[in-house]
Amino acid sequence: MKGLEAGGWAGALAALLLFGCLCSTFVRFSIPDYSFSVYALSWTVLFAAVTLALLLFLCRKGGGISFSWIDACLAVTLAYFAARYDFDERLADWRVILLGLTGILWLLLRWLSGSGVLASDAVEWIVVGGGCVQAVWGLAQLYGLCPSNHEAYGMTGSFLNPGPFSGFVVIAVPVALHFCLQYADGVRHWVALAALLLMVSVLPAGMSRSAWMGGIIASALVINWHKGYLKWNRLKGKMLTLILLPSLALLVIGGSLLFRFKEDSIYGRLFIWENVCQASLRQPFVGHGSCSFPAVYAQAQADRFAQGDYTDKEEHVAGNPEYAFNEYLQIWLEYGLVGLLLFMSLLAGCMKRGLSQRRYGLCGGMAAFLLFAFTSYPFQYPSFWVALCLLLAGTVSNLPESRCRMSRIIPLFLLAVLGGLVMIQDQPRRLMETWEKCRMLRLTGGKEAASKGYERLSSALCHNPRFVFEYAQCLSETGRQEASNLQYERCLKLRCNSLVYVWMGENLQAMKKYEQAEAFYLKSAVFLPNRIYPYYRLAKLYAEPDFLYPSKFRRMAYKVLHKEPKVHSMAIDEMRTEIRQIAEKRQWKL
Repeated sequence: MKGLEAGGWAGALAALLLFGCLCSTFVRFSIPDYSFSVYALSWTVLFAAVTLALLLFLCRKGGGISFSWIDACLAVTLAYFAARYDFDERLADWRVILLGLTGILWLLLRWLSGSGVLASDAVEWIVVGGGCVQAVWGLAQLYGLCPSNHEAYGMTGSFLNPGPFSGFVVIAVPVALHFCLQYADGVRHWVALAALLLMVSVLPAGMSRSAWMGGIIASALVINWHKGYLKWNRLKGKMLTLILLPSLALLVIGGSLLFRFKEDSIYGRLFIWENVCQASLRQPFVGHGSCSFPAVYAQAQADRFAQGDYTDKEEHVAGNPEYAFNEYLQIWLEYGLVGLLLFMSLLAGCMKRGLSQRRYGLCGGMAAFLLFAFTSYPFQYPSFWVALCLLLAGTVSNLPESRCRMSRIIPLFLLAVLGGLVMIQDQPRRLMETWEKCRMLRLTGGKEAASKGYERLSSALCHNPRFVFEYAQCLSETGRQEASNLQYERCLKLRCNSLVYVWMGENLQAMKKYEQAEAFYLKSAVFLPNRIYPYYRLAKLYAEPDFLYPSKFRRMAYKVLHKEPKVHSMAIDEMRTEIRQIAEKRQWKL
């Protein structure tokens, strides 16, 4: 073997291995946990790195990397994000591992392009292939050929709901459109057209406005980059009016229709953004730290409602958000302006480089990703990290700077780091089997044995809010309320949930610490004043024989009986009936 040509059999193998890395994040586990996806990604990237290193060695293809300021910017950004993680709290170790894998994938792609293995459009085809896999998966779910991952939605792809599914598909839409415009005919044109039609066909069923807007705007940008409609020398006189006025009219009409489509959802996100901005201003430069959103946001929303300066609409749309629904605001909250500026500098540099090299497909995919991230949460899924890494690294290939010959050092470095990342992770299968046994023991009455099993798993699954919640419940059921509240406190750091305060209050009430229980019930009521359950628990607390407060009971009972719930249910009728019975038993007038 005397050499390798880009796009040849070696290039096809490299593209197939990278495609496998992307698809490894689609693997679904019986228990949702993103660390399991990162585990699968780690092994896939390790296999790809070993195979490609061996391939390049046998083919005597050295190559090098043309390092630039963009590579340095990526390294500084990843290092800063990792430095802002609290390794003592261990709220999400998989995120740090994912940062390392992102850097490894970046180096792997740069190494392959520097060795002349990957074809110039290989990365675009990988992204299109990933979008097609998700589209076929979604159509199969829609027609009942395979199950959905959420009982409330018919189509989710490999994700848990249609939102991120639509966002991932829409990233590949402008890339496929770019190929349709680049190749006027031939096999590649028709393959790209078929992929484009396939992906577009599933987007209406996803019902994601963020994906629709991102896809439309990014596709328009790709068309403009190819055709040059908005160049200034073409926008003169009447032509400027004929293009801008219809575009503005369509934008206003489309925005109004999308706003009315899910009005409460938009108001809810605006309310979240306002609270996130208020919280971010407390630590504007370095942020509150990685994974700090649940705890910081909960405090911000509680402060907002405690002040009393809110509208009925804001009370109605308030909830327990897991994310900021705006990745830029969430980066600001967790990593500060320093992290946000580093990230935006990286994106701007890659976009500029891609446009200068006429890599319009990659730039269109980046634009769709960035627009989708403005009103959604793609960075909470490993699949989007890998997709964005492919898009960014693809724009930095074939740099004109001087080359650094590191063909022997880079493979050894990649394999050493990857081996370390793989070894420090626990096997998902073992964790899932043990977790399922603990669940069965708890449900069948073996709560003591279950609590010991949860304790053994706590080190490996301390980042999973569902696991921590189950562990806390099991401890409470075995009479260890203090230990249970410690787990509930951790649960508040992992997920925003007003009911956790109620469960902590119930533990304290069982220990006859009534004043402390009252404080936690009030925290829940302040955090989400549109919920009735905290007032119900307060009313029952004030009816305790050792904590009788008739006047406070009446105030809470009035809220339970007359407050309009956000969503009415049979449970609310049962709570109201029980409160009336308590009042009748105590002979308290309501």
